[in-house]
Amino acid sequence: MVGQNDVRRRTGETATMASYTYAGRVYKATMRKQATTARFLCVETTFFQALVKEAWGCSTFKDQNFIDSR
Repeated sequence: MVGQNDVRRRTGETATMASYTYAGRVYKATMRKQATTARFLCVETTFFQALVKEAWGCSTFKDQNFIDSR
């Protein structure tokens, strides 16, 4: 579990802001539904990217955008 708030992945959601509190800092990500995959736009640091990569199993990074292929 990365943060206090979970990311809900329901059909029909187009944009959801998710906030995470980790080590006293708040990190945010925007989730956009694209067909069956979720595209995440990280608006914080690469440290947050590493946390989300570990939590979601993401492996593809490009310009702070990455795809959750699960």
